Amino acid sequence: MKIDSEKSKIIDWIKSLENEAVIDHLKTLQEASSPNQIYHLSQAEKKAVEIGLKSLEEDQTYTSEEVNDLMREKYPQLFKGK
Repeated sequence: MKIDSEKSKIIDWIKSLENEAVIDHLKTLQEASSPNQIYHLSQAEKKAVEIGLKSLEEDQTYTSEEVNDLMREKYPQLFKGK
């Protein structure tokens, strides 16, 4: 099975790693993918959610069409040929 081969390659690569930063990133990925891991929002994320909820309560929102129009006006170079 191809996935077993890919897993073996990754395991071999991990065994040979000496870069501590890469190992730290892999540990973070492992923790994030754990089914028992609960994600905790940072203070900045909590504040952003609160701002978003307040905007909803105050009916200060845009439709997707309005957002698209605003983006086309602000960044026309990104929409060339569309």
